[in-house]
Amino acid sequence: MTVEQLTIDDMLAGRLDGVCPDVRAKRRLALTAMRDVCGVNGKPVEAWRVSECAQRIQHKRYPAAAPMGESTIRTRLNELCKLGYVRVADKDGLTRSHNKCGRYALTKAGVEMMARLSDDE
Repeated sequence: MTVEQLTIDDMLAGRLDGVCPDVRAKRRLALTAMRDVCGVNGKPVEAWRVSECAQRIQHKRYPAAAPMGESTIRTRLNELCKLGYVRVADKDGLTRSHNKCGRYALTKAGVEMMARLSDDE
């Protein structure tokens, strides 16, 4: 059985059953923030750092937009893990309150998608 790798274009075009445009936009925002935080070397990063970067990106693009909820980007990162663009790299991260947490990294497919998104911007 072969699993088809979905692309950001698929997500943005609404080719995922039951996924609203806002979720697709937040997934793209999460990937963009991952690219900005991790760089091309794929350094693992905590979800809260990605979320902070995503908030800055959103505020820069849409100054009047309401702030995202605390779990918005974390939820999108988990979805991107299931889609194969992001992976949980390790459990060596620290939360803001210095508790242990997982760190995320872009997969090879995620790095390739970032290159495509950079070309589109």
